[in-house]
Amino acid sequence: MVGRYDEIQHKLAETNDQSLHRLYSDSLSRRDETLARKRKQIEEAERAIRLATEAGSTQGGNNAAK
Repeated sequence: MVGRYDEIQHKLAETNDQSLHRLYSDSLSRRDETLARKRKQIEEAERAIRLATEAGSTQGGNNAAK
């Protein structure tokens, strides 16, 4: 995703077309919001995996003790 934004930034620097310039600028202006949203989704997924793994370890540990 970051590579795609780099590509857009490169195209923005090269274009003289006003409509393309506006399109690229708008895309880049939302970049931080989009990346922050994706980071949050990744953090939530990692947390869910960690909790599921810990729950599985706890349950497995209880079953082994029985």
